Amino acid sequence: MDADCDFDALDDLARGAPVTDRAALERHLTRCEACAHELAWRRAERDLVQRRPDEAPTARLWEDVSARLPPPAPRVSPYRTATLRPPTAPRRPWMLLAAAAAVMLLTVMGGFTLLRRTVARARLGFSVTSPLPAHATVRLSTRAANIAVRAGDDATMRVRVIDAPAAPEVVAVDGSTVEVRFHGRSLADGAVELTVPRGTALDLDTSSGDVGVVGVGGTVRVHTASGDVALSDARAVDVHTASGDVALHAVDGEMRVHTASGDVLADARGEASVVDLETTSGEVRWTGLCRAGCRLDARSTSGDVALGFASGSGFAVRYETASGDLDDALHTGVLAASHGTTAGRFGDAAGAVSVRTTSGGLALSTR
Repeated sequence: MDADCDFDALDDLARGAPVTDRAALERHLTRCEACAHELAWRRAERDLVQRRPDEAPTARLWEDVSARLPPPAPRVSPYRTATLRPPTAPRRPWMLLAAAAAVMLLTVMGGFTLLRRTVARARLGFSVTSPLPAHATVRLSTRAANIAVRAGDDATMRVRVIDAPAAPEVVAVDGSTVEVRFHGRSLADGAVELTVPRGTALDLDTSSGDVGVVGVGGTVRVHTASGDVALSDARAVDVHTASGDVALHAVDGEMRVHTASGDVLADARGEASVVDLETTSGEVRWTGLCRAGCRLDARSTSGDVALGFASGSGFAVRYETASGDLDDALHTGVLAASHGTTAGRFGDAAGAVSVRTTSGGLALSTR
């Protein structure tokens, strides 16, 4: 970043507005990597904000967005999916595509440099920067605005409100908790972007907005009534949503997800501990390492459950169902089968896996 950086001009360029001396700005972008990345971030943000909740993304969502990004740094594949039998009737396949695309989009943008560290009013909205205490918890609540969180490179938090007429303020609740507020307003549209230090704990609420978190590495709690949730790189996760899909990648610790009518995609990094995944009418797919200390509980009323286990896993499994089928590629060996309950074991059986469905099947395989 240098003295020629003009953030107002970047805002104009990102939203397609006329730019004074556009040629000079484009020359600057060829030599300033920070500005080029910031421009790519803002363009991608606008694509996310302008997508309406009832509008299904096209199959080219990721290609359309990535075509406007500068060459990114190498990124980690968001999921290593187990080889499992395909579901007989996918419920809402475009929503799983949207969740995976959101994780990829946020992963690419997660390492971009934080540029502005002063309070400023941008033409897309408002922003504020505030110091953050070590090991802090950040609370944020919106009515319908989308929430995007990424990790920064210093001990400050930056809040940006995009396409909504509300100025944010950072209020200290106690010595380790801060809350983002909007001077009495409840955001009903637009989006809020947080940039926080790595390791920050997050407590996020929204009635109908989508939530995306990447690279923060702390504990994350999300509560939403009808929004989709995509998280990558967290120490522990607790997600509650009434009708949204949930995609989790690279979670180190406890993983709890409860959704009434959404699909759940989850990937544990390292050894799984407590995993509690529940949906009423969606599917559950989980991959990870389950051995001593692992307690995995998956429940679905009308959706299938697919579990892919990493090398070194060992667990006892119990499967209860009214009419579902078992696809046991691990050959766990049926120890008991009666009244819709099946029990088996794999490896040293040190972990515990419990699956309950009404009409959904269970598929067990290696990752």
